[in-house]
Amino acid sequence: MLSDVSLDWGRPGAEHYAYRRFRVPRCKDYQGSALVLACTGSDTYYHWLTDALPRLEIAARAHGDKWRPDFWVVNTLSQAFVRESLVLLNIPLDRVIALDKTPHVRFSEVWTPSLPCEASSGDTPPWVVSFLQEAFLPCLGKARLPYLPKRIWIDRSSTKSRRLVLTNEIRHKLKQLRYTALRLETLAIADQVGLFHGAEAIAGPHGAGFCGITFSSKANMIEFFESDYINPCYYSLGQHTNSNYYYNISKSNLEESISVDLTNFLKDL
Repeated sequence: MLSDVSLDWGRPGAEHYAYRRFRVPRCKDYQGSALVLACTGSDTYYHWLTDALPRLEIAARAHGDKWRPDFWVVNTLSQAFVRESLVLLNIPLDRVIALDKTPHVRFSEVWTPSLPCEASSGDTPPWVVSFLQEAFLPCLGKARLPYLPKRIWIDRSSTKSRRLVLTNEIRHKLKQLRYTALRLETLAIADQVGLFHGAEAIAGPHGAGFCGITFSSKANMIEFFESDYINPCYYSLGQHTNSNYYYNISKSNLEESISVDLTNFLKDL
C-alpha cells in the first residue's frame, strides 16, 4: 500500500479500508500500461478537477507531452463531468477503466503519479490552476447556454449535502440584485467554464460549484457556511485567479441567515 496516494480520509495508512476487507474481488488482467487517475473523492467534481486530472500534467512532465498510456484508471464513468472532461482532453472512453465496475485490476505496467495536494488537503498549488485553464479554456466556444449571466448564484437546492432551498423571498432578493440562480450540476463542463470565465460575481453556499472560480479572472465571490463546517479550499483557488473572496458564517440555520443577510452581503459585489 502506498499511503500517500491511497487515502482513507481520517485514518492512518495502516488502517486503510482495504486492510479491513475480508476478501477482494477477482482480479482482471490487462496487457499494456495504465495511468492511475483514481483517488479518494474523485467521483466528486472538486476532487476530480484538483486531485485527479492534474495527475495528467505530472505524467506529461515525467514522460513528455506525447506520451500516452494504453489505459487510464478512474473511480467512475457514471458522472457526466468525468466523461465530458475526458472527451475534451482527447482521452478515448473505451480505454478508460472505471473501478466502480471493475474494482480489482492488474496491468503490465502501472504509473501512479503523486497527488497534487498533499493528503488531498484542498490547498491547491498554482500550477494546478494553470493546467486546468490551459486544458479547458479552449472549450469556451462550445458553451450552449443562450446567454451567460454576469452574476451567478449557485443553487444547491437539489443536492444531498449542504442543501439550501431557495424560498420565494430569497429568489426575489436575488432577482433584485441581478443574480441568476443556476444548478451547476445540470450544466455541461463547457457551459460552466464559459459562465465562470465571464462572471463578475459568484455567490452561494459552500459546495463543488465554486470550482468554476478556476476559470474566472478577478471575480468577486462570497461563500456561505454553517458554523459546523468551514472549508477554505475555494479561498485557496480564488487566490490563484486574483479573485476577491468574502465569506459569511451562519450562527443559525443557513437558510434563515441568507434570507436576512443576502442584501447586505451581495449588494456591494
